[in-house]
Amino acid sequence: MRLTYLLQLIFAFHLLGACQSSDMAQKQTDNMNLTKKLHKHLNRQDWRSVEELCAEKLHYRGHATHFADVEESKARFVRRYQTLMGKAKSFEVRQLYPAGRYHVIVEGIVEELPDSSLAVCLIYTIEDKHITRLYAYE
Repeated sequence: MRLTYLLQLIFAFHLLGACQSSDMAQKQTDNMNLTKKLHKHLNRQDWRSVEELCAEKLHYRGHATHFADVEESKARFVRRYQTLMGKAKSFEVRQLYPAGRYHVIVEGIVEELPDSSLAVCLIYTIEDKHITRLYAYE
């Protein structure tokens, strides 16, 4: 009887792990797709669509804030991107990496005017299908 109970318990934990693994994979896929969509809108300079992908308040950390974590409205966040993209021809995504349940890491190149480029690493936090944090490193 104890063996049967133990086997049932092991089987239940196995099923739970499989469900969590499947849920994690789906969450990562959703986050990767959202990040791809964001960068498509950025390169098109479709600021309304960019704004729709953002939470009402976001945390940003990057060169512009001297790498301090700053909370800002999504309108301010989008203006930050508008300024960046105003100086750039495009942002080319080189590689995307899922990082757990809430993060996507993006390696990319910002093609700047006139003829220079800048390697960038972005770390997005995505919660409830919206971007809530961006950490940007050059």
